[in-house]
Amino acid sequence: MHREVGPGIMLTPTRDLTQNEIDAAKAVRMAEFNVQNQQKIEWPRNLIMAKAYVDQLERSQALPDLKTLEEHEKWQHRPFVP
Repeated sequence: MHREVGPGIMLTPTRDLTQNEIDAAKAVRMAEFNVQNQQKIEWPRNLIMAKAYVDQLERSQALPDLKTLEEHEKWQHRPFVP
């Protein structure tokens, strides 16, 4: 599925670009677009952005495995026995 994020710019989800990231890109609004002017982009704080960030963390393997988290939780609450 192709998604238009700007005039004439179509993006398709791939292994390196998720639908959540495409949806987040569509959320950017600028008063004017000038490629020579590096404006600071303030991303909206919403679920679309959160999903895009999670996709990036998963792709870069920065999130711990759920099984690893479960094991950590299981051992964290046990009393120390020397």
